[in-house]
Amino acid sequence: MLAEAYHGQYLSFNLNLNLPPPCSTGFLPAQQQRVPTFEDYPNRPAGDLYCRVPQDSPLNVHGARNIPCETVPGKRAPTVKLCESNEQYAPLNDGYNWKGDPNSTLSGQDIPQLPPGPPPPAAAGPGGAPPPPIAAAEYDPATGTYTGPDGRQYTRSDLAQTAPKDQTWQSMLLPPPVP
Repeated sequence: MLAEAYHGQYLSFNLNLNLPPPCSTGFLPAQQQRVPTFEDYPNRPAGDLYCRVPQDSPLNVHGARNIPCETVPGKRAPTVKLCESNEQYAPLNDGYNWKGDPNSTLSGQDIPQLPPGPPPPAAAGPGGAPPPPIAAAEYDPATGTYTGPDGRQYTRSDLAQTAPKDQTWQSMLLPPPVP
């Protein structure tokens, strides 16, 4: 009888995170995406945004590109216009883009996919005056002096360490007492 040497217990941390990985092909480039903290709702970009990888790709298998067409049996397309046209679905790339541009902009296809026809008019930029400039100044807490945006030295004696110690948070919020 052969006895195997004890190798310890088998432990696996296979968490299956991002399997399959999320699809980022066919959506707006990172420079044009909005951060989730914005609470307004701007106009949608012209065209269609959806995962544009091949239909047999394991990425986003329930995505828009695999929706069956109602009017054309056996055809799958992401939009009704593509279903009813003679065009076939054209992916941007194979979807496995772990570095570089996920949209493969060198292919010449538009992101988002614009409908055929004249291009939409360019959106006008936001109007109004530019925001005021921001200035930073060096402050010396020992003497209470700082340099203003005009380059001159200013002194606030009530901010220095030698200022009277009766400064409290209440004195910051309340107006000075009237003598």
